[in-house]
Amino acid sequence: MPEDHPYRKTPSVSELRQRRAAEEAVHEAETAARKEALAVVERWNAERSPLWSPTIRCAITAGTPWLDVYCPGCRTSRAIDVRTLDRHPLASVGSLVIGLQCSWCPGNAPMPVLTGLHSLPPAARWSKSMPVEFLHGRPLSAEELEMIRQQIEEGFDNIAEVDAEIRGIVARNWPHLLSKLPPEDD
Repeated sequence: MPEDHPYRKTPSVSELRQRRAAEEAVHEAETAARKEALAVVERWNAERSPLWSPTIRCAITAGTPWLDVYCPGCRTSRAIDVRTLDRHPLASVGSLVIGLQCSWCPGNAPMPVLTGLHSLPPAARWSKSMPVEFLHGRPLSAEELEMIRQQIEEGFDNIAEVDAEIRGIVARNWPHLLSKLPPEDD
């Protein structure tokens, strides 16, 4: 039987090898694209530069479709799944901030702050035991929170006043340390 017989129902060994090679090449290309996209997203998450941001397609390819948005007006944070937005895939994630407005803030809400792209929504990422605090529109890491706590416990010798946001963070996380802060100016 010749190799190119028109009635053959099972693929030949050479056809199977060609298909397998093509599938492996596609898989390798997808893996490389995912790694490159993840590197771009991780760089933007670290910098949070207002001058550039990854595209929506880059965020989806990297597997980080959840965009965290912080409202400085009411000091709340929400997550938006960029896969559900009706925007061109080549639009930058930073361009989304123009169309966002906090529904909890009355009147003229301030411009929201994009705080990062993540693979999971906040409910899946954060446990109840790990507080999420923001300072001047930027989320604080666990290490930064611990550094604030240590500085307060060690005492303030040369600080005359404390920012209202820092005072709020201390009140929510370590109320027993409020007495170590300088008195509040009214």
